[in-house]
Amino acid sequence: MAPFNPTEYKQRVLLPLMQDRARMDALKATLADLKADPRSESYLSIDLPFLFAIPAEAASSATLEQHGRKLAQAYNKSQSLPAAIQLKHLKSILSDTGRFEDPSFWSQLSDKRRQVIDARMQDAIRSLQEEALLGVVPASVATATLRSLGLTEIAVMDLAPELSRAGVTVFADLEPPTENTLLPIRNTWKSVRKHAEYRTIFHLLTLKDGGTVEAARCIDELSVAGRTITPSEVAQSHRRTQMVRDTNAIQDAQKFLAELSRVGDGEQLRQIVYATVWADAAELSGRSMPSRLIAESLTSAGLDEFDARRFAASVRISGTASAPSLSTDTVRGLLAAGLLEEAGRTLSALKDEADTATEREQLSLRISELQAAKRDALDAYRRAAGDGDVDVAEEHLRRAIQVDSGDDRLQELLLQLPLRAPQVRVRLDGGSAVLSWDIQDETARHTLHRSNRPFASVPAGNVIATDISGGGCADRSVPVGEHVHYAVVATRPGGTPSPPGLADIECLPEPSDLHAVATIDTVDLTWSVPKVCQSVVIELLDTAGRTIRHEALGTTLHRFDGLEAGQTYRVTAIARYLTANGPRTSPPASITVTPRDEARPVLDLEVEQGASSAGENGFARWTAVPGFRVSLWAFPRGTAPAVGQRVTVGQARSAGGRELRAPVRALGADRFEARLPELPGITLVTPLLETDSHLLVGQSALAGHAPAVHDVRTSTFADQLRLTWSWPDSVELVEVGWQIRGFTRTRHITPSRYRNDGGVYLAEPTEISDITITTVLRSDDEEITAGIVHVPYQAQTSASLNYRVKITRSLIGRATAHLEITASSPSETQCALGLYLSQGSVLPMDPTAGQLVQQIQADFPDGGTVHQVVDLGRLRSPFWIRLFPLHPSGPRLIDPPTTQLKG
Repeated sequence: MAPFNPTEYKQRVLLPLMQDRARMDALKATLADLKADPRSESYLSIDLPFLFAIPAEAASSATLEQHGRKLAQAYNKSQSLPAAIQLKHLKSILSDTGRFEDPSFWSQLSDKRRQVIDARMQDAIRSLQEEALLGVVPASVATATLRSLGLTEIAVMDLAPELSRAGVTVFADLEPPTENTLLPIRNTWKSVRKHAEYRTIFHLLTLKDGGTVEAARCIDELSVAGRTITPSEVAQSHRRTQMVRDTNAIQDAQKFLAELSRVGDGEQLRQIVYATVWADAAELSGRSMPSRLIAESLTSAGLDEFDARRFAASVRISGTASAPSLSTDTVRGLLAAGLLEEAGRTLSALKDEADTATEREQLSLRISELQAAKRDALDAYRRAAGDGDVDVAEEHLRRAIQVDSGDDRLQELLLQLPLRAPQVRVRLDGGSAVLSWDIQDETARHTLHRSNRPFASVPAGNVIATDISGGGCADRSVPVGEHVHYAVVATRPGGTPSPPGLADIECLPEPSDLHAVATIDTVDLTWSVPKVCQSVVIELLDTAGRTIRHEALGTTLHRFDGLEAGQTYRVTAIARYLTANGPRTSPPASITVTPRDEARPVLDLEVEQGASSAGENGFARWTAVPGFRVSLWAFPRGTAPAVGQRVTVGQARSAGGRELRAPVRALGADRFEARLPELPGITLVTPLLETDSHLLVGQSALAGHAPAVHDVRTSTFADQLRLTWSWPDSVELVEVGWQIRGFTRTRHITPSRYRNDGGVYLAEPTEISDITITTVLRSDDEEITAGIVHVPYQAQTSASLNYRVKITRSLIGRATAHLEITASSPSETQCALGLYLSQGSVLPMDPTAGQLVQQIQADFPDGGTVHQVVDLGRLRSPFWIRLFPLHPSGPRLIDPPTTQLKG
């Protein structure tokens, strides 16, 4: 038992108890009840074992008396602490009534106290059900309810599952927003709220999607219908306001979103939205609206139901319907937000208090410095604008806006400044001119002009497009064969047009839809060109650098014949135009083409296996249409595409294929050979003939090395030879071969047949030689025989022995085998035999399956019979005995009926 430490007791019990008013009140109430009635059990509402630091090992009265004396000393040393005085009185009452020193009192206290706590917990749940009319309750309210019922040791979160089953959800307290949260939108929020279509700030944030709001959240995350709202989405909604019909509501929304889009931090954006929803809920609460109606109002405006109930429950408790009071911190927040004028007005509205005089004087000086900086920037702006230097004027104006972003007049001056001339780029794409330029201002709109002569300072000619918000557009009606000039003018809403950005291009489209159809020695070409095209020059270039040239006038097709089959030609087509500036040519259009016969799949792939023992790779040979390349692919068995199917490289890889790195050698005009790389296991090799647009699947062939059987064993049984082995994984067929009297015999064995027969049995074992076991793998109509195992076996002599067995048992349980071995004919060979014993229910099929118990030397020079008695010892049934020759060249033994061999 750990010794009692007075200092630790003071730190853990006495001092924390004094700081916890609810627990002190519960202690005083218990003490008062016991003084009024010493038999009272009100002490069950407080944690006596903890308050008195009762040791868990206190199992005797003597131990408790000693602990009580130590407590009394600790209380005397801490008489200045009210908690020590109260506990001292309580301990005295419990001792006077014989409870404190009674071990049974403390052992039964836990169960009694649990009953009281359970009852009070049910009271707490009922109280919170009555309090939480909306089904939610802040954690602080739940904690206060528990303390009021004396449940000071129970955490609210421990009670949360019970409350949830009772239909009450406990949530973390919502903090009212700080007074500076709405400063970034202070200038525009009040104006935009006047419009009925913007019931909440969410209706403005979702303008890019039409302003539809449902399941909007801003407490745990900022989202609408599960989609997160980010600063970039605010910018998109702002751009949307610039593209719709102009109304007062749209103008106010545009100003508000422009102000809000300056907030680049997602968390700050969420706090701003949170503050606006809190203000809405607080306003309704200030009208004495019930919490239920507040939640319904927020939900009908599109707020998420759980968020709405939490807002309604929180604003009712906080009572923060009134606006926050002004202070010097408010002025600092306004200055940090760039709201200079409002900061000056707020400073003037502060009370003239002595304790803030120095701080107000410092703020006044800072405001004066910023106002001077703003005036200097505006003066510099006016001078630069008067000199026509737009870039410098904009620089000084933005400096003034940085000082006082709340001054709407500065924003209007910025809008009135003309933008710089756009830097325009143009390129030809078919018969269209594609123009692009850099965006200087997201609010700017662009106008595109086109002319067939250079522009003067003010754009003239055709207006191709107006109100372009992006950084480019396409002119799809550009006149072909002409030199075209473009001008782009940028304008802010309500501002002055920029100088034109200029670009020009000659519209000379190259031939389009250039297509070739090849036969064995010809190529037919077709193309498309505009009507104003004078002619098309076609050139064929072969790999040797030789060129065939033809100019096509008034036609869109041409045939080249007499070409070499299998030769790849590059076709180049150039359109010629006759313009006002003389003959011009287009950029070239080009394709490649190879004259060849019609593509056909490879149907005769042959794979020659290499010797696996020598590490040699195999060869693949096939016949293919000249002029087409054939690639060899490896597929897992059963996954190759069907013969004749057209696939892409991606589809072949998706089917599990991979292209083999196999160098191809031509054996003739249409006959080819490739040395296969090393392949893991058995693989399906598939030839894919490559055409211009796809791969044509050919007939597959198996390649690789099959796994061989292992652990091969031989044994004789009666007049048969038994073969057994271990099967490799994925092998479904083996071929057993052997020689008998000069003839070759084979037999196919499947795993199921092997299991049913218990191995493979061959007749006439004395005539058998050259036994092999070969793995066989099949695919469609093809099979591979590989993994050959040569079985070591030496045929037994023609001499044969018959034997009989009789097993007897003595009275004490010893088993004895009586053997009678008979030779059918005289034998000059000595016969060394072994009697093997196997305990169990299975007859031993070879010597390794049993234990040698007796060697028997049986000689039959004149034939006859040999008798042998073998003591087997004390054995438990069942067991088996059997004779086997001790040497491979021994005689053939003919077993008796199995009933004689079992004991």
